[in-house]
Amino acid sequence: MKKMMSIIKPAGWLAAADIRLGEFQSAVDEANRVDRLWRRIAPAWARDETVPGRVRDGVLPVYCRSAVVAGKLRQSSLRLAAELARAGLSVSLAIKVDVGQLLPTPPKSTQRVLSARALTTLDNLHVDLPEGSLKSALAHLLSHQRNVVS
Repeated sequence: MKKMMSIIKPAGWLAAADIRLGEFQSAVDEANRVDRLWRRIAPAWARDETVPGRVRDGVLPVYCRSAVVAGKLRQSSLRLAAELARAGLSVSLAIKVDVGQLLPTPPKSTQRVLSARALTTLDNLHVDLPEGSLKSALAHLLSHQRNVVS
């Protein structure tokens, strides 16, 4: 009997996991359906500037790259909602500005430090250059590099 219970417990856990996986797959399918509908109905200028969110309580949030795009979409939101309803998705639109939804965070720039040999070479070049904008730019670079190294 004990061995039978040890078999039944994992089976119950697997059944619960299977149900959750099915719910997740349904949510993914719905998100893909909404995205396809939005791409088909949204104005051409807005397709790359917007991302539709998840429908909750009959409201479809649409995340915009900028306030300008959001303003334009708000002007036509009733028409867009009517077109979505004709396509089988009866929702109202909530136009939101959320750059984070669309743009990945740019990588942090790393400050590169010149090697000692490169600094020496540039220092010798600085001495040999005639007065002018190139010499002053090189002097600025060298002073900056020395501050970074120090």
